[in-house]
Amino acid sequence: MAVFLFCGPDQARKRHAAPGGAPTNMAERHRKAATGDPASRTPGRLIGATVLAFAAFALQPAGAGVQDLLEQARWGASSQTLVRTFGDRATVLDAPIRFGDSYVDLVLNDEQVGGYAFKVYFQMDRERGGLKRIHLERPHHGAVAGVFRSVLDELEAAYGPPSRVCAVPPTGARGYQRAETVLWQADDGAIVRATFRDTTLGALESCLGRSVPCRLTARLFLQLGPPGAIPEPCG
Repeated sequence: MAVFLFCGPDQARKRHAAPGGAPTNMAERHRKAATGDPASRTPGRLIGATVLAFAAFALQPAGAGVQDLLEQARWGASSQTLVRTFGDRATVLDAPIRFGDSYVDLVLNDEQVGGYAFKVYFQMDRERGGLKRIHLERPHHGAVAGVFRSVLDELEAAYGPPSRVCAVPPTGARGYQRAETVLWQADDGAIVRATFRDTTLGALESCLGRSVPCRLTARLFLQLGPPGAIPEPCG
């Protein structure tokens, strides 16, 4: 036997009212949303906003790359000044690394250029002790042509067409290592030099019995510095 329950007008109004007697009709919801009333923020909206905020944070690179370095670093700055400038991004080495006319006692890890991580070496002048140039390099296993193209695309977007391009063919005297160097000059006069050195298949087939270097390791690096501090592109 079916049982039908009936309720009066007062009971119907109670069924459509929010706890505490607050109205919940559609017009009221639209009014609250338009005025920014916190009550209009549904759990779904809050979750969506949280997800978007987390995604935006996760996509932030560890470092902003070449432009960030040139804006924050000052030529001639001391290692202590650079540590204060870059904060937690900076790592002080236990022992300095020698780089010919300079030394490195401070590095940055995982700085992004072209969407890929590079290690940054602050090269300090051996005589004066101040920042002489900045060297960025990919790990050897990540020094590939595709990464180099991405780096060139980012630099060209930032600085326009390069001022000079130098390509070195893979000859026996150079261990059959192909090289390409691209040079830009920033608005403040700083030089930006990107170099890719690759080893072709010819190095594996033509080096037997020769006295020249063979099977050289691929390298991808950038050099930043004031005019005169960066070697010639084809040197």
